[in-house]
Amino acid sequence: MAKNSTLTAHASSSAPPNQKGRASGCPFSAGLQQLRANSSEGLHIVPVEPAQQSLPPPDPPTWEGEIQYQFSAPYWIKDEEKRKRTGVWWQKKMLEYSADALDLFDYGSVKAQAKTIYDHLRSRSMPLTKDSSYYFPDVALEAFRLWANAGFPRKVGDPVEPKEIIPDPSRNPARIYRMRKDLLDLTPEEIQQFRAALDDVLKVGELDSKWQELGHLHADWCLHYQEATFFWHRAYLLYVEELIGMPIPYWNGFAEEASKTEPQFDKFVGIPPIFLEETYIHPNGEVRKNPLKYALARDGKSKDPEGGKYVSRFEVLTKPELRGTKEWNDKIKLFEKYQQQVAKALSMKTFSLPMNFDQNLPFGMPWANLPAFSDDQKDILYPDIVKQTFDGIFEQPHDNYHGWIGIDMADNSYTALDPLFLVMHCNLDRILASYLQTHPEITLTSNFPLRPFVDNSKSLEYDENREYLFTTIGDMARNTKALGYMYGPSKLTDRVPLLLTLGPSNTGSHCQQKETCPNTARWGVKSEAQASPSDTPAYNPRVIFPNLKCTTESYRICVFAENSASFDSTPTNPGFIGELVRLGMGPAGSYKNPARCTRNPDGIIRELVVPQGAVELLQDCEARLKVLVTEIGSGKDVSEEEQELIGGFKAYPVGLPRK
Repeated sequence: MAKNSTLTAHASSSAPPNQKGRASGCPFSAGLQQLRANSSEGLHIVPVEPAQQSLPPPDPPTWEGEIQYQFSAPYWIKDEEKRKRTGVWWQKKMLEYSADALDLFDYGSVKAQAKTIYDHLRSRSMPLTKDSSYYFPDVALEAFRLWANAGFPRKVGDPVEPKEIIPDPSRNPARIYRMRKDLLDLTPEEIQQFRAALDDVLKVGELDSKWQELGHLHADWCLHYQEATFFWHRAYLLYVEELIGMPIPYWNGFAEEASKTEPQFDKFVGIPPIFLEETYIHPNGEVRKNPLKYALARDGKSKDPEGGKYVSRFEVLTKPELRGTKEWNDKIKLFEKYQQQVAKALSMKTFSLPMNFDQNLPFGMPWANLPAFSDDQKDILYPDIVKQTFDGIFEQPHDNYHGWIGIDMADNSYTALDPLFLVMHCNLDRILASYLQTHPEITLTSNFPLRPFVDNSKSLEYDENREYLFTTIGDMARNTKALGYMYGPSKLTDRVPLLLTLGPSNTGSHCQQKETCPNTARWGVKSEAQASPSDTPAYNPRVIFPNLKCTTESYRICVFAENSASFDSTPTNPGFIGELVRLGMGPAGSYKNPARCTRNPDGIIRELVVPQGAVELLQDCEARLKVLVTEIGSGKDVSEEEQELIGGFKAYPVGLPRK
């Protein structure tokens, strides 16, 4: 935009004139119609879907009909008073800070800088805000793009002069991510594939193997008790995934159910069963030893003096006859303490002590050195200086989880040879990802090298002396999507709801079978196209439409809480969740363009962020949604039976807080 583009979401004392009017049912962008029902030109809004149309339709959006109100009275801000003040504040700040004195209320000024304005809005460098609801929604961005590509018509009836000023954003290729799923969500085939990868690629049962190298890599190079700790382990997991060519699942020891000793929680507690089974069926049909149990210990000798060549774990966790005993119950209940420690870490505003926290020590010296762990690490082992930081507190439950499993996992020189190391650390990385996403303000020693990882953890260089080649803290502190992976939601209930790029992880086992509380892991792996995850601090309430594919006709979709007092699609209706548009590709032989249709057999995902008023109505897993669909061309309502036949109109609420 200019030197310092600072379109900010802030309340100013000034406000645009109050607008009246009310719309019901499901008109396109009804919130805008309510705001400008008494405008001299009326409201001219073109139903468009983001990233599907390059040049404008014959009747594109106009400045006087819609575009000016995106800046002066942004309809997507639900609170009317905030909406009134925000536009004036945006105008004021852009006049102050932009190099060319951009006036967002002036047609000529916006026209002259339309491409730059669009780029900043779409990349979300504008507006500067802590509230994601202020960002321009996809529908508003697409209307702005089509207005520019139509020659910037001022009012309805102005000549359309098609020219591509702003390219179709769908030209940016969709990205595919590795989905790290909850162990409990793995299909039988995925479990066998994971075992086979450890067997065939890492060769966990052999001495001269990549598995042994990985164990020594961790023993000899891992960083602990310092700012780099969990970033080094993130790099380690990425390197392992690079080797095996598939995502590592996570074992959620942070779930409330994992600390329960009542019989109904039995399948959620203790070491996951797939790590205790004797054999598995390899994809080639062979019956083999289970590599999740029979993994060769360090140099073929367990830490347990009475153990053999495979990794050893505490018997209370491995012998079925000890389940339900006092020793077993006491062991399981320790998870509650660990979870409380993690919750406390997540509440800290400071991430870590900087790598040079003590000027009298060499750069990179840790603040502690604990080579072995118990299942109840004492507080005194962790100095007071780190007890107000996320990673300083997080180290203690990390050590406890290691010590809880034992015997090899409880010694830092042996620990990485137990396959439980991978799935446990994957869950710790999931928690780290949530903390980083909700604390963008933290400062880090970004250039600190995470030896021996290079090329963003794709490979290793043990004897490299060019420090600038190594992967750094800054590299690993990026959003997981930037690193090529995402986390699927938890099957269970996290002690504290986690915010992740993918979305919720607190759906809860008590509602897994409900129609509106499904297991949504399969819906987040394909693409980020048209997904706008919320960045609210505690949870991420959304409505997801999975499996959307091309249609002939275009449709408006309005979504309500089924228990809403009314089905008026107005911002003042707390039961109105939002609306989106599916743009049809037309009949064959007309303007259908197969290149516009996704080639993904599973279709794409669209989502709506649930406003706070609707969250109150949807907190129970029994709550359902009301979806009203209108065919744009004919204006007719689409019945539920027709919706079912066409497909793609099924909506699911996810990421809701629990009552």
